[in-house]
Amino acid sequence: MFTESKETGDYIYDALIDEFPGQVMFYSSTGGRHTDKKLMSNHTVSRDIITSNFDPNRKGKEQVDNLKILIATDVLAEGINLHRSNVLVNYDLPWNPTRVLQRAGRVNRLGSRFPKVHIFNFFPTTQSDEHLGLAVNITNKIQMFHDILGEDAKYLSDGEEFGSQELFNTLNSKTAYTGEDGEGDSELKYLELMRKIRDEQPDLFDKIKNLPKKARSGFKKEKLDSDQLVTFFRIGKLKKFYINDSGKSGEITFFDAVNVLECKPGTKRATIPKEYYHLLQTNKTRFELDTTVGDEPTKGSGGRSNAKYIETRLKDKSFKNFKGFTDSNDEFLNGVREMLAQGTVAKKTAQLIKTELEKTTDPLQILHILEKHIRYVAIEGAQNAKKFQKREVILSGYLIK
Repeated sequence: MFTESKETGDYIYDALIDEFPGQVMFYSSTGGRHTDKKLMSNHTVSRDIITSNFDPNRKGKEQVDNLKILIATDVLAEGINLHRSNVLVNYDLPWNPTRVLQRAGRVNRLGSRFPKVHIFNFFPTTQSDEHLGLAVNITNKIQMFHDILGEDAKYLSDGEEFGSQELFNTLNSKTAYTGEDGEGDSELKYLELMRKIRDEQPDLFDKIKNLPKKARSGFKKEKLDSDQLVTFFRIGKLKKFYINDSGKSGEITFFDAVNVLECKPGTKRATIPKEYYHLLQTNKTRFELDTTVGDEPTKGSGGRSNAKYIETRLKDKSFKNFKGFTDSNDEFLNGVREMLAQGTVAKKTAQLIKTELEKTTDPLQILHILEKHIRYVAIEGAQNAKKFQKREVILSGYLIK
């Protein structure tokens, strides 16, 4: 049974341990509660108890059947096998649909001796969901995984029958997330585009998939004052885009890069001039400076002042002491703090976050603002980034005036 909140997990544990004495365990970021209402074990002992009861890969003599019910926060949603069980209960549903798939992935695994996995979900009441919009958003997002990735299991309900175009329009609608009208930037339309290429133009899809690193191309673009170069870099899981315009290099977002590089299918490829190498080197130098801890200047830098403001807001007592954050929220916030310390938050992103943070003091709204602008994959990249990791040029696009 999964829940986002440690407090909720404690509540469920206290209720169930009375009904099933000695057969219930609750595991969270603080360790594992089991046997009774007082006993708490550290992570090593707790995970050993869990795998002994739920991991079929443990040796036969190490397997036991002492636990009937395992309650956990999302700290247990990755990296552990639980497929001696085939029943999963989502006591609450996270906004991030990937978490739902990760939870199911603990029990829906190769090697399970069960022909079926049963998943039960608690949705908000109709009245509550009018304000949250959780049910429609998470159901639609899960359906996106079905349509784009070809998932073969149902995670939330027997429904999940949105047509792909209706689903795409819903997910790509700004209204679905903010309650405001108008279209917002969304990677989903590009995922949909790649899915269509995969299904309708398999040769082109294969060509894209096998593009070599450092691939480059160019084309003529109207209304440019000077040539521009957009470069896509990667270090570990961290991905960044830079543009060199009139000899000045700066970081841009994925959506900025897409808008700059977008062209029609019939656009002719242009010969890339020798100036490409100078512009590329300038972008590489900027990327290296931005991803090397301690190299970013602390004075006279608007980007750094924005990041410093965000750091200060996260250190505020009213925010730090807020008790409404879940384990996964805390994990995300720690990742944001690490990114800020390393200087890997894009300057434009930091500026947007600062502008929105200035309008609120509510901890949950602050969390929402951060989650809107900083992706989990960036968090993971920041946590894994090291100075010695190889910086890679993935591709470049040269725009000729």
